[in-house]
Amino acid sequence: MKNQEQWDFAQKLGAKNMIRFSLIPFLTTILGFFVDEKHVGWSIGIVAASTIVWAFFSIYITETKLISEFDNRNP
Repeated sequence: MKNQEQWDFAQKLGAKNMIRFSLIPFLTTILGFFVDEKHVGWSIGIVAASTIVWAFFSIYITETKLISEFDNRNP
């Protein structure tokens, strides 16, 4: 948080990205209901991995946009 303007920008954009990419873990969780009982471990692993992917994309895109928006300005 360099200043309040950047903080507010990042908070709004981060929330939008989290909502946008929340479809990834949601769909894998729904698909997990249809997994055979023998493969429950795979289902849990896939859901956990999709949550990590969701977090990565949300943070990465927010940070990329934040850098491109504020690093081009003069201090």
